[in-house]
Amino acid sequence: MMKNIWSKLIITTLVILSYSCNKDEEACEAIIENSGIIEASIAMNSCSEPFYDQAFLITNNEKLDEVLALNNNCSKPEIDFTKYELLGMYAFTANTGSYYREVVRDSANSQYIYTVTVTNCGNCNCLSENMNWVTVPKLPEGWIVDFKRVIPGN
Repeated sequence: MMKNIWSKLIITTLVILSYSCNKDEEACEAIIENSGIIEASIAMNSCSEPFYDQAFLITNNEKLDEVLALNNNCSKPEIDFTKYELLGMYAFTANTGSYYREVVRDSANSQYIYTVTVTNCGNCNCLSENMNWVTVPKLPEGWIVDFKRVIPGN
């Protein structure tokens, strides 16, 4: 009898735990969206460690090789550095997350502004992280990139 009660209690607990993340939650999905002068998203496999809280402006293959040497999981993309720069900026969320990336040209200040806005949905504590690698047209001589990360709660 006691064994039966424990079995029912364990089964009930497992059922409750399996539904606890979905309580009154709308389904949500991760979205990655580019805008502005971004040419393309660049995939480099699991390429976030050890780049936490870092941002990169990569202007040639030598610099790309230096960065990729820090992480053996990264795959090297084919990029025509005579036409494009590679930008990357780490961002994360502790839930299902969407990443909205925008690069705008600010001629008045001789810069590109790269903004990654992260939005959360859900509350299941499932880490979502992204280096947000994108290509943009080659920067004019003397220009810089201003990296901005917008994460709710920060």
